[in-house]
Amino acid sequence: MDDIKKRLEKISQLKKNIDKINQSQKEKSLKTVEAEVKIEEVVSGKFISTPFGDSFLRENYFSRDYRCGEVELFQIFQSSAKTISSLARD
Repeated sequence: MDDIKKRLEKISQLKKNIDKINQSQKEKSLKTVEAEVKIEEVVSGKFISTPFGDSFLRENYFSRDYRCGEVELFQIFQSSAKTISSLARD
C-alpha cells in the first residue's frame, strides 16, 4: 500500500512539473507574439485589396540587362508566351 501511495505522489509531482512547463511555454509564446514586427515596417510596399483579402505588395524594377541566373531579363521578354508559361510552370 505504501508503494502505491509513493507512486501516486510521484505522478502528482510529474503532473505539476508538466503544468509548469506548459505555463512557461505559453508565456514564451506570448512574448514571441508581442515581439513580432509588421512586414511594412521591414519592407517597403503597400497593401492591396484582392478577392481573397488584403495582400502585401512589394514591387521591384529591374533594368533590361538584369541577369537572373544565366538569362538576362530582356531575353525572357523576347520569348514566346509558351516558353514564358513553361518557365512559370503555368
